[in-house]
Amino acid sequence: MYAFSDRQKKIIRYLMQMPAFVKGKVLADALHISLRTLQYEITAINQIFHDKLILSTNQGYMINADTDADLHALFFLPDQKNEQHALLKQLLLAQDEISIDDFAERCYLSTSTLLSHLKQLHAPLAAYQLHVKRKHNHIWIDGSEYDKRKLINHLLREEAKPGQPSFEKLTSDFGDMNLLRCKQMIEASIERYHCHLETSYAGALFLNIAVALFRIRNKHYMEALADPIDRSSIEYQIARDICEQYAQHYPIHIYPEDVAYIALLLIGQIKPYILFSEEGASSMISAAFKEQVRAILHRTFQYYMLHIDYASFLSNFTLHVDALIKRAKYHQYVSNATTETIKFSCPFIYDVAVYLAKELEEAFAITIPEEEIGFLSIHIGFGIESSTKEHNRVRVLLICEDYHQSAQTIIKYLKKDYADVIEISNVIFGVPANNDELDVDLILSTIPLHILHKRVLLISPFYTDMDRSMIEEAISACLKERKIEQEHDLLTRYFDERLFFHRTDLTEKEEVIRFLGQQIVSFGIAQPEFIDSVLKREEMSSTCFFETFAIPHAMELNAKKTMFCVLINENGIHWNQHQIKIVLMIAVKQQDRLEFMKIYNSIIHVLWNQSKVAKLIQAQDYQDFIKCLKADMR
Repeated sequence: MYAFSDRQKKIIRYLMQMPAFVKGKVLADALHISLRTLQYEITAINQIFHDKLILSTNQGYMINADTDADLHALFFLPDQKNEQHALLKQLLLAQDEISIDDFAERCYLSTSTLLSHLKQLHAPLAAYQLHVKRKHNHIWIDGSEYDKRKLINHLLREEAKPGQPSFEKLTSDFGDMNLLRCKQMIEASIERYHCHLETSYAGALFLNIAVALFRIRNKHYMEALADPIDRSSIEYQIARDICEQYAQHYPIHIYPEDVAYIALLLIGQIKPYILFSEEGASSMISAAFKEQVRAILHRTFQYYMLHIDYASFLSNFTLHVDALIKRAKYHQYVSNATTETIKFSCPFIYDVAVYLAKELEEAFAITIPEEEIGFLSIHIGFGIESSTKEHNRVRVLLICEDYHQSAQTIIKYLKKDYADVIEISNVIFGVPANNDELDVDLILSTIPLHILHKRVLLISPFYTDMDRSMIEEAISACLKERKIEQEHDLLTRYFDERLFFHRTDLTEKEEVIRFLGQQIVSFGIAQPEFIDSVLKREEMSSTCFFETFAIPHAMELNAKKTMFCVLINENGIHWNQHQIKIVLMIAVKQQDRLEFMKIYNSIIHVLWNQSKVAKLIQAQDYQDFIKCLKADMR
C-alpha cells in the first residue's frame, strides 16, 4: 500500500474522473491550493509511486493510462458499488454452488454481513434476469447461461476502468487459463478465414470469447439461442475453428449451441479482406444501401447547417453501418474507450452523432446504445472539425511594400504554418486607402503602422523565426479573444432571470426535465412536445458532464428562441448514477442550429472548472449566478 497523504489522494481522485488533460490552474482552483503546492504534490506522488502515475505536459495533468496500478484498490476503501462488483464476480465465476460460511470467510465478512450484502445484489442481477438462490446453506446465481455470460463480460469491462488494463492483466479471474495463448488462437482463426478484426473492437471480443471458453471448461453450457445462427456463415465457421483449436489444448466438450454463441460474438465485428477493395465492397454492399446511408448523412449535416464533403469517408462509414445493423440484430454491441473523451472534449460532434444515431434507428428499425455512438462520432468527427474550422479562422490582412516578391514569400510561409487557422483576406501594397479593407482580426505589416482599435503586428519582409513566433502568439491571442467574446455573448443573449430557479424539492432527473421543459413551454419559446423530445435525447445518451452538471436539450432544434433555463438544487439531483446540483436546459431556435455548436461548446468550456460550478451552486439569486459565470473570463 502506498502512503499517500489526504491531499495527494484528492488530486488522484480528481484526475481519475477526468477524461482528458486538466490545466494546472483548473486543478489547483478545484482543490483550493496554490499552483506551486499542486506542482510539489504531483512531484511527490510520482516519487512515491514506482511508475510515473501522473503525466505532465503543456496541456496539463492526466492519470497515466499505462500504469499497472488498480488505483481504486490501491488508494481508496471499497465503496458499495465495488463491493457488489466483487461479490457478483466471485459468484458468477464459481464452478459450483458456494457454502455461505466459506464464502463469508473468503470475503473477510461475518455471515450476517454477507447475507446483508447479498440482498443488495437483487437490483444489478435483475437487470440481467438473474437472481441469487439459496438452499441448504449454499448459494448460487440462477438464470440463463446467456445472461450470466453477458453480466460477466460487463463486470470485467467495468473493472478495466480507469487506466484501461490490457486483456492479459485479467488473468487472475481465469485461473490457469492462458489468456495470451487464447488471444493468439482467436487471431489465427480469424486470419485463417481471410478476415480482418478492427483494433478498436479487438479487446472486448477477445474478452467475450475467453469468458465463453472459460465457462465451457467449467461445464456451463449455452442454451439454444432465440435467433438461430446460419451455420454456413463465415462467423460460424470461425467460431467452430476457435473451439476445435482450444479443444486441442484443453479437454472440453463442444456443443453446437456454444459454437453458435461464439459466432454471435463475431457478427458485425469481423470483415472479409475482400471488403477493403472497391470491387469487393461493391459486390457485398448494394448501391441502394450506400445511397440510403449517404442520404442519412446528408440530412444530418443539413439539419445542423454543416457543409461537409463526406465522399472521402462514405464507403468506410457504409461498411460500419452494415456491421452495426448486424450487431444490433443480435444485441451484440461494441464499446469505444474514447467515447467519454469525445463526449466531453467535443460535445457538439457527439451531439451530431446522437442525432445521426436516431436517423439510423428510424431508417433500419434498430436500437443504437450509447456505447456505439462513440464510433459514429469518430467517423463524422474529422469532417465536422474541418468544416467548423472554416468558420473560426482568424482573418488576416497583409500590408507590405511590393519589393522583391516579399508578399509572395510571406504568404507562402503563412499558408504552410497556419493553413488551418487563418484566412488571408487581402494583400495591400502601401498604406490602406479606406477602412473597409481593415475589417479583419489581425493585420501583419512590414511597414510601421498604428491603426486605432486594430491588432497590428510589425514583421520583417524575411519571415524569420522571430516573426513566426510573434505571429503564432498573435493568432492565439485573437482566438482567445474570440472565445471570450463568444462566452460573454452567451451570458448576455441566452439567459433570463425569469428562467432561473432555485428548488430543493426537485430531486429526480425526469421531474427536473419535465419542470424545466414546462417553464420553457410556458415562456412561449417551445411547443409542448419539446419535453418528450428532451427525454428522448436523454434516453439515447446522458447530457451529464463531469458528474457535476447537465445540459439537457431536445432532439429537434426548433424552438422559437434560443434560451437556457436553469435549476439549482444544492441538496442534489439524481441523474442516472450521479448526484448533480445544477441543470441548464437549452432550447435552440431553428435558425441558430449552426450557432448551437458555439453555444453548447462554450457553456461546457465555462463550466469545465469544477470550482466555478461549486460557486454557481452557492449563488443566492440570478444576479449572483451571472456574476459568477462572468468571473475569470479573461
